[in-house]
Amino acid sequence: GLKHNLVVGRSGDIGMSPGLVDLRTGANDPNGSNIFPEHIIATVLASAKLDYSITRVDPLRFILA
Repeated sequence: GLKHNLVVGRSGDIGMSPGLVDLRTGANDPNGSNIFPEHIIATVLASAKLDYSITRVDPLRFILA
């Protein structure tokens, strides 16, 4: 249920910090947010059609197949 060969995000310009992305599209966005482990867990649970509400975040829909 997940797209294959998809790279999301980037490293920041300072100290290899995580770059910001638009959580709706996965595109780099200076006004976006960081992707946290909770987002990945919610996405995997959603792909398996399981309840992801315990993560308190929405899955990354652009990764779901």
